[in-house]
Amino acid sequence: MSNVTALDFRTSLFTAFNTFWAGRTQIAAPNVAFDPAEIPANETAWVRLYILGSTEGQARLSGSVNPDHFARSGIFTVEVYVREGGDLNEAYTLAEAVIEFLESPGVPASNFRNISPPQEFGPDGTWFQVTVSAAFVYWTDRAA
Repeated sequence: MSNVTALDFRTSLFTAFNTFWAGRTQIAAPNVAFDPAEIPANETAWVRLYILGSTEGQARLSGSVNPDHFARSGIFTVEVYVREGGDLNEAYTLAEAVIEFLESPGVPASNFRNISPPQEFGPDGTWFQVTVSAAFVYWTDRAA
């Protein structure tokens, strides 16, 4: 095991998602300036990613030779947006691709569980939102 920080996990998750998602739609991330109004009219969809951390707990106690083992958990969410009045099938196709990503072993040091089916959140401005979320856990070690 290694000392995986929250930033390490986020970086590996977003990198893996970007690689998997290449060529599908634009991706908006919390730390990137993004204005959906600037999306060209010929592009019909985009996605937004974010992570909500929730808990950390010591997974086991150990002696001074072995590091202590901690589990960190949270929720990873991908919001899929299609133009309102557009093709809802596209939203569901993209949401199923998100689920495929979450079910694949492509993210280091993590475990996704409780993956939601696509959830319709409805209109958001000129866009219609469908969301997929999954609980995650990753582990980190600390020297005793």
